[in-house]
Amino acid sequence: MPQVPLCILSSSHTPQVSHGHDLDRFVQIGSLTKPLTGTLLAQLASTGTLQMDDPLEQFLPAPAGTGITLRHLAEHTAALPRIPPPPTQNRPLRRLRRRSPGLSSTEPRLLHHRQPRPGSGVLQPRLRPPGRRPRLGSAGGVRGTAP
Repeated sequence: MPQVPLCILSSSHTPQVSHGHDLDRFVQIGSLTKPLTGTLLAQLASTGTLQMDDPLEQFLPAPAGTGITLRHLAEHTAALPRIPPPPTQNRPLRRLRRRSPGLSSTEPRLLHHRQPRPGSGVLQPRLRPPGRRPRLGSAGGVRGTAP
């Protein structure tokens, strides 16, 4: 389904209507939709369409070797940032966005979220491997596009 209509109602604002997005775009999965995406993932696993321990790169053009599985995404143990930094606060992301104007901050290429090591100026990969400890996050564009 290429578009999903959405209507936001509020007592203090005029209702806003969105007409969805293209299938080739990444969107963040908000807190209210996490139970829905988790349920859909469980249903796909129960029918054998996918396995919870399937690697993410099986479904997305993610960087090879991340070690992230669908289970990690569902259990919030993928070691992704809680909220991807806005491009205006991250020079490497700003440069990447200039080269790729349509790039979202949850683009699969950014699974290796990088932060500068204090004082070194050298970019380092994620601080921990996936699967170790849960961390609720909204880097959900990945979660929403995987299966």
